[in-house]
Amino acid sequence: MNSKAEFFRLAGSTVVIEYKDRSIITSIKIIEFGEKTTKFILLNGDEVTIDNNQKLTRNSNGYIVIKA
Repeated sequence: MNSKAEFFRLAGSTVVIEYKDRSIITSIKIIEFGEKTTKFILLNGDEVTIDNNQKLTRNSNGYIVIKA
């Protein structure tokens, strides 16, 4: 499980969001940490909610990859 501290370190970071039909590069603007899920509000206005157990990885450019 990812800790609250691990998620909050991502605030302001450049991330790759992988949707089923596209991938975007953006930054995390707001993080709402919950008991089982965490919601990211992105700089482009999108909202992405992930399970707190989802493994976060980095791509070859060093960006965190979040599967939406």
